[in-house]
Amino acid sequence: MKPHAHALSIILVLITVGVGMAAEKTMNITVKESLSLVENGRRSFLFDYRAGNLYSFDEKSGECARFSFQVPQKTEKFFNSVETKDSGEVSVENGVPVFVKKVLFGQKALVFRTVTSPVLRQYGVDFSPRTVEYFVRRNNDPAWNQLLQVAKNNELFYQQFPLLRQLDPMGLLVFLQGIPLGYREGDNRVFLQFKYDASGSIEELLPEICR
Repeated sequence: MKPHAHALSIILVLITVGVGMAAEKTMNITVKESLSLVENGRRSFLFDYRAGNLYSFDEKSGECARFSFQVPQKTEKFFNSVETKDSGEVSVENGVPVFVKKVLFGQKALVFRTVTSPVLRQYGVDFSPRTVEYFVRRNNDPAWNQLLQVAKNNELFYQQFPLLRQLDPMGLLVFLQGIPLGYREGDNRVFLQFKYDASGSIEELLPEICR
Protein backbone atom coordinates (compact mmCIF):
# COMPACT_ATOMS: atom_id res chain seq x y z
CA MET A 1 0.00 0.00 0.00
CA LYS A 2 1.36 3.42 -0.96
CA PRO A 3 1.54 6.17 1.67
CA HIS A 4 -1.12 8.84 1.45
CA ALA A 5 -0.14 12.28 0.24
CA HIS A 6 -1.15 13.73 3.62
CA ALA A 7 -0.74 12.09 6.99
CA LEU A 8 -3.96 10.85 8.53
CA SER A 9 -3.87 10.44 12.29
CA ILE A 10 -6.53 8.96 14.50
CA ILE A 11 -6.53 8.43 18.23
CA LEU A 12 -9.01 5.90 19.57
CA VAL A 13 -9.59 5.90 23.32
CA LEU A 14 -12.01 3.93 25.46
CA ILE A 15 -13.12 5.81 28.57
CA THR A 16 -15.35 3.12 30.04
CA VAL A 17 -17.20 0.11 28.77
CA GLY A 18 -19.63 -0.28 31.63
CA VAL A 19 -18.57 -3.81 32.56
CA GLY A 20 -16.48 -3.17 35.63
CA MET A 21 -13.30 -2.21 33.81
CA ALA A 22 -11.35 0.36 35.81
CA ALA A 23 -8.59 2.49 34.32
CA GLU A 24 -5.33 1.03 35.63
CA LYS A 25 -2.99 1.17 32.67
CA THR A 26 -2.85 2.44 29.10
CA MET A 27 -1.00 0.76 26.24
CA ASN A 28 -0.17 3.09 23.35
CA ILE A 29 0.04 1.67 19.82
CA THR A 30 1.43 3.89 17.05
CA VAL A 31 0.75 2.44 13.60
CA LYS A 32 2.29 3.15 10.20
CA GLU A 33 1.86 1.15 6.99
CA SER A 34 4.34 -1.61 7.93
CA LEU A 35 5.31 -0.59 11.46
CA SER A 36 3.79 -0.89 14.93
CA LEU A 37 5.19 0.72 18.06
CA VAL A 38 3.69 -0.74 21.25
CA GLU A 39 4.50 1.25 24.38
CA ASN A 40 3.62 -0.76 27.45
CA GLY A 41 5.04 1.02 30.45
CA ARG A 42 8.76 0.49 30.92
CA ARG A 43 9.27 -1.92 28.00
CA SER A 44 8.29 -1.13 24.42
CA PHE A 45 8.24 -3.14 21.20
CA LEU A 46 8.68 -1.98 17.62
CA PHE A 47 7.53 -4.33 14.86
CA ASP A 48 9.06 -3.82 11.42
CA TYR A 49 6.91 -6.01 9.18
CA ARG A 50 8.75 -5.03 6.04
CA ALA A 51 12.12 -6.28 7.36
CA GLY A 52 10.72 -9.04 9.58
CA ASN A 53 12.29 -7.68 12.76
CA LEU A 54 11.13 -6.98 16.29
CA TYR A 55 12.90 -4.47 18.54
CA SER A 56 12.50 -4.69 22.30
CA PHE A 57 13.76 -1.76 24.35
CA ASP A 58 13.78 -0.77 28.00
CA GLU A 59 13.59 2.97 28.57
CA LYS A 60 14.99 2.80 32.11
CA SER A 61 17.97 0.52 31.56
CA GLY A 62 18.68 1.71 28.02
CA GLU A 63 18.83 -1.87 26.75
CA CYS A 64 17.69 -2.74 23.23
CA ALA A 65 17.48 -6.12 21.51
CA ARG A 66 16.58 -7.00 17.94
CA PHE A 67 14.94 -10.30 17.00
CA SER A 68 14.03 -11.76 13.64
CA PHE A 69 10.50 -13.12 13.41
CA GLN A 70 10.73 -16.81 14.33
CA VAL A 71 8.75 -19.61 12.70
CA PRO A 72 7.49 -21.89 15.52
CA GLN A 73 9.25 -25.24 15.79
CA LYS A 74 8.09 -28.55 17.31
CA THR A 75 6.58 -28.01 20.77
CA GLU A 76 6.65 -24.23 20.28
CA LYS A 77 3.63 -24.64 18.01
CA PHE A 78 1.49 -25.56 21.00
CA PHE A 79 1.99 -22.07 22.43
CA ASN A 80 0.77 -20.48 19.19
CA SER A 81 -2.82 -21.70 19.41
CA VAL A 82 -5.42 -18.91 19.56
CA GLU A 83 -9.10 -19.51 20.24
CA THR A 84 -11.90 -17.02 20.72
CA LYS A 85 -15.25 -17.14 22.47
CA ASP A 86 -18.01 -14.57 22.83
CA SER A 87 -18.60 -13.96 26.53
CA GLY A 88 -22.14 -12.72 25.93
CA GLU A 89 -21.38 -9.35 27.55
CA VAL A 90 -22.34 -6.27 25.54
CA SER A 91 -22.08 -2.59 26.43
CA VAL A 92 -22.94 0.58 24.51
CA GLU A 93 -20.65 3.59 24.27
CA ASN A 94 -21.95 6.69 22.46
CA GLY A 95 -24.49 4.54 20.68
CA VAL A 96 -21.87 2.02 19.51
CA PRO A 97 -21.98 -1.56 20.84
CA VAL A 98 -18.87 -2.93 22.50
CA PHE A 99 -18.57 -6.72 22.56
CA VAL A 100 -16.59 -8.69 25.10
CA LYS A 101 -14.61 -11.48 23.44
CA LYS A 102 -12.60 -14.02 25.38
CA VAL A 103 -9.33 -15.09 23.74
CA LEU A 104 -7.45 -18.19 24.86
CA PHE A 105 -3.76 -18.09 24.01
CA GLY A 106 -1.60 -21.22 23.97
CA GLN A 107 -4.17 -23.57 25.48
CA LYS A 108 -2.73 -26.54 23.58
CA ALA A 109 0.52 -26.12 25.53
CA LEU A 110 -1.31 -27.20 28.69
CA VAL A 111 -0.59 -30.80 27.70
CA PHE A 112 2.93 -30.11 29.03
CA ARG A 113 1.67 -28.79 32.38
CA THR A 114 3.17 -30.31 35.50
CA VAL A 115 3.11 -28.47 38.83
CA THR A 116 3.53 -25.13 37.07
CA SER A 117 2.25 -23.77 33.80
CA PRO A 118 4.51 -24.42 30.76
CA VAL A 119 6.58 -21.46 29.58
CA LEU A 120 8.14 -20.63 26.21
CA ARG A 121 10.88 -17.99 26.04
CA GLN A 122 10.95 -16.12 22.74
CA TYR A 123 11.63 -12.52 21.65
CA GLY A 124 12.93 -11.95 25.18
CA VAL A 125 9.43 -12.62 26.55
CA ASP A 126 8.00 -15.54 28.56
CA PHE A 127 4.85 -16.94 26.94
CA SER A 128 2.47 -19.23 28.82
CA PRO A 129 -1.18 -20.26 28.36
CA ARG A 130 -3.47 -17.34 29.26
CA THR A 131 -7.03 -16.14 28.91
CA VAL A 132 -7.74 -12.50 28.05
CA GLU A 133 -11.08 -10.70 27.67
CA TYR A 134 -11.04 -8.00 24.99
CA PHE A 135 -13.54 -5.16 24.59
CA VAL A 136 -14.15 -4.96 20.86
CA ARG A 137 -15.72 -2.09 18.92
CA ARG A 138 -17.04 -2.37 15.39
CA ASN A 139 -18.18 0.40 13.08
CA ASN A 140 -17.74 1.61 9.51
CA ASP A 141 -15.96 4.90 10.12
CA PRO A 142 -13.29 5.46 7.40
CA ALA A 143 -10.57 6.01 10.00
CA TRP A 144 -11.35 2.72 11.70
CA ASN A 145 -11.45 0.97 8.36
CA GLN A 146 -7.99 2.35 7.52
CA LEU A 147 -6.61 0.83 10.71
CA LEU A 148 -8.24 -2.49 9.86
CA GLN A 149 -6.78 -2.36 6.35
CA VAL A 150 -3.26 -2.03 7.75
CA ALA A 151 -3.92 -5.05 9.95
CA LYS A 152 -5.16 -7.03 6.94
CA ASN A 153 -2.01 -6.11 5.01
CA ASN A 154 0.08 -7.66 7.80
CA GLU A 155 -2.22 -10.60 8.56
CA LEU A 156 0.09 -13.04 6.75
CA PHE A 157 2.81 -12.27 9.31
CA TYR A 158 0.46 -12.97 12.22
CA GLN A 159 -0.52 -16.27 10.67
CA GLN A 160 3.08 -17.28 10.03
CA PHE A 161 4.40 -16.00 13.38
CA PRO A 162 1.41 -16.39 15.75
CA LEU A 163 3.16 -15.22 18.92
CA LEU A 164 3.19 -11.71 17.46
CA ARG A 165 -0.56 -11.52 18.12
CA GLN A 166 0.19 -11.52 21.84
CA LEU A 167 2.69 -8.67 21.57
CA ASP A 168 1.15 -6.41 18.91
CA PRO A 169 -2.59 -5.69 19.38
CA MET A 170 -2.78 -4.94 15.64
CA GLY A 171 -2.48 -8.69 15.17
CA LEU A 172 -5.91 -9.13 16.76
CA LEU A 173 -7.96 -6.73 14.63
CA VAL A 174 -8.76 -9.20 11.86
CA PHE A 175 -9.04 -12.08 14.32
CA LEU A 176 -11.52 -10.18 16.53
CA GLN A 177 -13.25 -8.52 13.55
CA GLY A 178 -13.02 -5.16 15.25
CA ILE A 179 -10.85 -2.80 17.29
CA PRO A 180 -9.81 -4.01 20.77
CA LEU A 181 -10.24 -0.91 22.92
CA GLY A 182 -9.06 -2.57 26.09
CA TYR A 183 -8.72 -5.86 27.88
CA ARG A 184 -8.77 -7.49 31.27
CA GLU A 185 -6.64 -10.40 32.36
CA GLY A 186 -7.25 -11.53 35.90
CA ASP A 187 -7.07 -8.39 38.03
CA ASN A 188 -5.23 -6.41 35.34
CA ARG A 189 -7.15 -3.76 33.39
CA VAL A 190 -5.54 -2.16 30.35
CA PHE A 191 -6.82 0.42 27.86
CA LEU A 192 -5.51 0.33 24.29
CA GLN A 193 -4.95 3.66 22.56
CA PHE A 194 -4.26 3.52 18.81
CA LYS A 195 -2.70 6.27 16.74
CA TYR A 196 -2.40 5.87 12.97
CA ASP A 197 -0.10 7.97 10.78
CA ALA A 198 0.32 7.03 7.12
CA SER A 199 3.57 8.97 6.68
CA GLY A 200 7.03 8.64 8.15
CA SER A 201 9.61 5.88 8.53
CA ILE A 202 11.08 3.51 11.08
CA GLU A 203 13.65 6.11 12.15
CA GLU A 204 10.85 8.23 13.60
CA LEU A 205 9.77 5.40 15.92
CA LEU A 206 13.07 3.67 16.67
CA PRO A 207 14.76 5.14 19.77
CA GLU A 208 18.42 6.12 19.74
CA ILE A 209 19.39 3.12 21.87
CA CYS A 210 18.31 0.78 19.05
CA ARG A 211 20.08 2.50 16.15
